[in-house]
Amino acid sequence: MSKIFGIFYFTILICSQSLSAQTPTPQATKPPLEVFPTLLGARCNNGTIWLQLNTIATNISDQPVVLRKDALQNIQARFAATEADILAGRYEKLTMVSISLSKQVDFSDNAYITLPPSVSTGHDQEYPITGLDLKGKKAAQFIYFTWPTGKKDQAASERTRLTQTGDLFVDDLLSRPFALNIDPELLKTCTPKK
Repeated sequence: MSKIFGIFYFTILICSQSLSAQTPTPQATKPPLEVFPTLLGARCNNGTIWLQLNTIATNISDQPVVLRKDALQNIQARFAATEADILAGRYEKLTMVSISLSKQVDFSDNAYITLPPSVSTGHDQEYPITGLDLKGKKAAQFIYFTWPTGKKDQAASERTRLTQTGDLFVDDLLSRPFALNIDPELLKTCTPKK
């Protein structure tokens, strides 16, 4: 469990499912942010692989962008044998969302950061990989759910409230596929205890 802003959060694994010939997620227009995940490492804990990730989001627009401070926390991870498989929609996915035990979502000014043009923000987090075998998976891609789950109805009022600060970004962010280099020995020996 991690303690963030004085509220306890925990990670829920929403789904793990194998997909084949899934239609890739298109981005209709180029978003004002570009996101770059980097695998920092992997470890085994009680038979579960944990991926240690660093994510950098950069404002590539010419206007300030307002983003929630927790925007890079909730993800859908896609895993495949190759980057081409991911682009073709042939991947397995796992969705990981952190939920506040307080059930209150912070919409105060303190919940946001403003990124001027060409400025980046980063986030480090570990994610458990359960119900999905990473053996043979050499590529990954992440979708970041930048807005709180179930709170899209708040976006319009928040956008209006924050308009003097910058353009509020509430859409999902899709990373480019990237190479996933995990020690094969770790993948072989990290099995759930019976």
